Amino acid sequence: MASDKILIVDDEKTMLDLYRAQLEDAFSVETAESGQEALALLESQGPYAVIVVDMHMPGISGAELLRRVQASHPQTVRIMLTGDDRQDVAVHAVNEGQVFRFLQKPCNADRLDRALRAGVEQFRLVMAEKELLANTLKGSVDLLVEILSIINPTAFGRARRACRITQKLCDALAVENCWEITIAAMLSQVGCVTLPDAILQKLQHGTKLSPAEAKLYESHPRLGSDLVSKIPRLQRVAQIIALQQRPLDLAALARLDPESQEVATRAGFLKVALDFDELVEQGNAPRLALRIMSKRPRTYEDSVLRALVQSVDGAPVQSVRKISISELREGMFLEDNVVDTSGALLVSRGQEVTPYLLVRLWHRVAAGGMTIQEPISVSQVERPRPDENLVTSSKLASASALG
Repeated sequence: MASDKILIVDDEKTMLDLYRAQLEDAFSVETAESGQEALALLESQGPYAVIVVDMHMPGISGAELLRRVQASHPQTVRIMLTGDDRQDVAVHAVNEGQVFRFLQKPCNADRLDRALRAGVEQFRLVMAEKELLANTLKGSVDLLVEILSIINPTAFGRARRACRITQKLCDALAVENCWEITIAAMLSQVGCVTLPDAILQKLQHGTKLSPAEAKLYESHPRLGSDLVSKIPRLQRVAQIIALQQRPLDLAALARLDPESQEVATRAGFLKVALDFDELVEQGNAPRLALRIMSKRPRTYEDSVLRALVQSVDGAPVQSVRKISISELREGMFLEDNVVDTSGALLVSRGQEVTPYLLVRLWHRVAAGGMTIQEPISVSQVERPRPDENLVTSSKLASASALG
């Protein structure tokens, strides 16, 4: 149990020395003589499995300290020590800091030891549950993305490009919890699994859809939202996906409640990315696409559009070359669609070459006797992009499932 760190906070140094002597054989014990010192240790040395806090301390009180710990380190189990036996004191501590145990001083070594062991076990249970939830999220998102890449490579390529654009926008504007926006971008086209690829090809080439095709295409955000909403902790992501085609009307936005405003604003990032990608895919130069978007009133938030302009202006000149399929390597970017000799689309342009993509292409060639049209145009320059395993990275999983 020595690997489970315990933090004990008390303004009396003699008490801290006593606790350390009693507990250090069973636990990894650290101490702090004030609430401020404890908060600093939590930030620099955490996480701690359990924090034990004296109720009455100068400066930051025990109840206030536990309230802050509950907000900033909710996984840490909180125990209160006090010499005050009034019921209202206990109620206040439990309500404000969501205390796991409330112990009276003086507390003998056996009772404190039992409380700490129970706290450590609770910490382990919480972390195990969160790890399970994170893995569930990771697996669910991976599955949806892989299905999309197989069933509709055009939609998958669009989602990948939108994901890179939204990541740049979020970085430029220092957006908090930007994982919601980038995950929404990656899953934005999941609803297209039911669409014929011909509809997306028409859009990609700027061909007008028939009324029936347009109605079918307009339904994909709602279908995608319904699918994603079934994944734990992705309900807000599902709402963002549902709003991806809706113009950001600031006047209407002001009438919404704060939660709905935030969701709509985050959906605005996705709309900027998808509209820009659509215009570029239709053959417009990036700067022309930006001019077209700037002339659409009440559609985009100004700060997001400015961030896109800066991203385009600051983009490095790409070094493009043509290679054979055997020269395709991880980390390259596809500048043209990869098609077979019949013209069937295998991989949509704009995607980064990943190990999974390479395996999938080589499997099709080897197993099906497929011949891929060569040469293939790829870019060689490193471009700013989200982590390759964006939807499966531990950082994303922890931000969403553990946050």
